[in-house]
Amino acid sequence: MIRPLQEEVRSHLRSGVAITNLTQCVEELVLNGLDAGASCITVRIDIPNFKIQVSDNGNGIALADLKSVGERYSSSKCHVLEDLQQLSFYGFRGEALASIREICDVLEVVTRHRSSYQTYCKLFRNSQVLELTESRFPRTSAGTSVTIHGIFANLPVRRKAITETLDFERIRHRIASIALIHPKTAFLLVNDSTGSKCLQTHVCKSVVSTFSQLFGNQRSKSLQPVKFEHKDFKVSGFISTDSHHSKSLQFLFVNGRLLSKTKIHKLVNNILGKSELLRKLPAVEVKDNTRSESYQSKTTSPQHGKIFDKHGIFVLNIDCLVTEYDICLEPAKTLIEFQDWDKVLYCVERCIEEFLIKHNLISNSDDSATSAESGANDDDGHMEVSCHTNLEAFEYKREIETSNVKKSLHSSTVFQPKMLKQEKVEIRTRLLVAL
Repeated sequence: MIRPLQEEVRSHLRSGVAITNLTQCVEELVLNGLDAGASCITVRIDIPNFKIQVSDNGNGIALADLKSVGERYSSSKCHVLEDLQQLSFYGFRGEALASIREICDVLEVVTRHRSSYQTYCKLFRNSQVLELTESRFPRTSAGTSVTIHGIFANLPVRRKAITETLDFERIRHRIASIALIHPKTAFLLVNDSTGSKCLQTHVCKSVVSTFSQLFGNQRSKSLQPVKFEHKDFKVSGFISTDSHHSKSLQFLFVNGRLLSKTKIHKLVNNILGKSELLRKLPAVEVKDNTRSESYQSKTTSPQHGKIFDKHGIFVLNIDCLVTEYDICLEPAKTLIEFQDWDKVLYCVERCIEEFLIKHNLISNSDDSATSAESGANDDDGHMEVSCHTNLEAFEYKREIETSNVKKSLHSSTVFQPKMLKQEKVEIRTRLLVAL
């Protein structure tokens, strides 16, 4: 017999999907603070005791609204279908607090509205409302504090998957990302299990100033402003004329919302990777001190001369209408799908190219490599591979895309050892056969 799921079952299932990890839980609370107009947000994390607290000095919550806080699909940011076409807030689904209350032992919301002198507290235990009373510890100013005790208490597998060091670093990186795009808000991250401040930014006027506070003044000096507009899209931000040993200093936003790996990330890295920005590198000293070499696309870490790939450093934000994209592909809202990828990719590509041209970082070999890749058709309709093709490029793996079936049939994604010079000559023959 088919029957509707009970409300308790529905809430439990939905909560497990809406909040999947500690980082997302913290981010949802931080974004709530930003939506409330906060200029200062403090995050306290105690992973060994599964405790999270996020406090802000935003507008606070009025008593009448506090009664609905924690109820699923209750929100002050979206009321009718038309509101989804003109969203100006991060949160709009009314699911974050409702989902958090379902997956923790105790959820405490303490708030004081800007128009009131009273501080109120709403307490949940095992997803049930215990009380809504005036707080015994009044706040000195408007704002809200949300404290979570026993996160993932009823999801033992998810709790067991938590790794203190790794999860805390993910939280730190996510807060740093949010702080970058919100320089007019101060952020503080405290590790309560050790009592240490792990991240702190102060209110400033620009992204560069916040970048300097987070990653050092030396790195921020190399950031150069970029801007490009095309139709309904505007790309702005900063790109560094320096490089980094990892992609941890690459930040991409759409309307101020951080994105994970997308086609845009791949495009930016491909363009920067072919430029002189990542090809140029002064001689580095090898660990054994017996020789010195110049590496292309390689750099050394502070750890005893260990070699790493070079990667670009950038902070880019794409401004466009919310009707141009869909950010709700997954709960964390870090994946995106655009209505017209060509437009946004064109904007980003032009923005990066203008930066490279301005700073004389266009590689001389780009043109020849492009012509070699495009090839020319012979009389039989086959592609003729130029003798000037950069065969070194074939030493590295490529990604397979559904748009190119031939690549999937002749995959080079699996790791291959570097080829000898005589083996490279066979590349032309194999390419012709593949095509």
